[in-house]
Amino acid sequence: MTLPLNDCYVTSQYGIVRSNGKVHTGIDLISKSGDREVKAIVSGWYRGAYYDKYGYGNYVVIENDDGMRTLYCHLEKVFQFNVGQFIKQSTVIGIEGTTGNSTGIHLHLEIREKPYTSGTHQDIAKYLGIANVKGNVQILPKKEEEVIMEILKRLVNKYGEENVEHALDRLCATFVDDKEPASWAIAEIEKAKELGITDGTHPEMWATRQEVMMMCERTYEKAKNG
Repeated sequence: MTLPLNDCYVTSQYGIVRSNGKVHTGIDLISKSGDREVKAIVSGWYRGAYYDKYGYGNYVVIENDDGMRTLYCHLEKVFQFNVGQFIKQSTVIGIEGTTGNSTGIHLHLEIREKPYTSGTHQDIAKYLGIANVKGNVQILPKKEEEVIMEILKRLVNKYGEENVEHALDRLCATFVDDKEPASWAIAEIEKAKELGITDGTHPEMWATRQEVMMMCERTYEKAKNG
């Protein structure tokens, strides 16, 4: 995931209720550096460029590789791609502008889930991994399980659920319990004991990464000193 503008900040959050009673369905960002190039936040397929005089102005729709669709709105300039063309993350797709119903140069960024109608908008700030507050963009730390779920969703979308499940089953089958080390690991520890790299008292039959590094360093020193 990448931000659509370099050095940007939020001028209007997702989900706030405007003075006209309408909910803001996206997040508004502006570039502080003057670099107005708008980039694809994630890889996906180009679904077209459109013009909405009374709303989004010039806007581009990309179907992300997780099945969501992102709308990049109020663009001054739209770069042309073929419908269905695969767009890599960080590809420049347009120039930040103020077309349509807009009071100043900014990017309205919105994300929708199937069937992609106006009422299917989701929290774009959460999707980007940033705080949904005004001001400088604040990147939020991701929990390990969130990262794993994002990866799995992308794999399932790309390869299909059955293939991903099969691959995970094969991967899990290669793991062994730490309390039952593989025979080759036992043999290597025995060799290390014979060479004086470790006395074998700790670990008994397996090694932590720190201990492996220590043994590698000792091996290097022995080789260097003949």
